[in-house]
Amino acid sequence: MKFFIRMVLRLVIFITLVMSLMCLITLAVGGNLPPAPRIVYMAEKTDTQSWDLFMLDMRVGVTIRLTESRFINERYP
Repeated sequence: MKFFIRMVLRLVIFITLVMSLMCLITLAVGGNLPPAPRIVYMAEKTDTQSWDLFMLDMRVGVTIRLTESRFINERYP
């Protein structure tokens, strides 16, 4: 019984290592990186007293305004 458990454990470890190596090779060769981390948030403009949506791109550090309305509140992205 111990022999069987050791063989199964070795097989699981081997498969895990092979799958991890395949994932690393795919990322390195294919250049398939995850998309840039982005945060979408709402903010109130004091002059119009309305809420608009903004997006912050964390890689570049740029904020982009997604909506611009005077009397409509866009909230909860």
